[in-house]
Amino acid sequence: MFDIFGTKDSQKALQKANEYIKEGRTDSAIKVLEHNLTNSEDSFDLYLNLARLYFEIEERGRAVEILRQAKSIVPSKNEEITTLLSELYYRHTSIDSGDFLVQLHIERQEYAEVSKVLKQLSDREIKLLITRYDKLKQSLDNKNVVSKKDFENVLILASLRFFVDESEKASEAIDLMIGVEIYGRQLLHWVKVIAR
Repeated sequence: MFDIFGTKDSQKALQKANEYIKEGRTDSAIKVLEHNLTNSEDSFDLYLNLARLYFEIEERGRAVEILRQAKSIVPSKNEEITTLLSELYYRHTSIDSGDFLVQLHIERQEYAEVSKVLKQLSDREIKLLITRYDKLKQSLDNKNVVSKKDFENVLILASLRFFVDESEKASEAIDLMIGVEIYGRQLLHWVKVIAR
């Protein structure tokens, strides 16, 4: 749409999308933003605005997907993504946004925020998350190397278990990580926050 001499102009696309939004033409705004997305930092604002629009039209799963894409393209903008997702999540909770928000908080070592997110989810959603992270943990049994993402997934599982008062199962999940020196400091910090 805004291919100026073969390149996409994110600022003009954002302006046009805002005009469409003012006119109540959300679908047109979404099309403009999607057409002008690139896999570069230049499109970061387009991703955020697109996620916001998808949230507004109640396509919350798509909004989370867009924010995940933005994070993979511009990982240095983690704080902005977390801020927007928090704002959207607390306006209308969903398992997709809650799961991603917990992942972001664990990654940023904001462990006190995890229980705030979990409090908004239903018992059924918590059980679904426990099942998901239990399966991820089971896949670690045959691995020799534990990645940072694996470690964070175990912290999420243990946090979920503590949240539903299954402290013994939470401890079992963490046992796997106790001997992994590289994550010792982070694990200790998590324990201090959870113990409060």
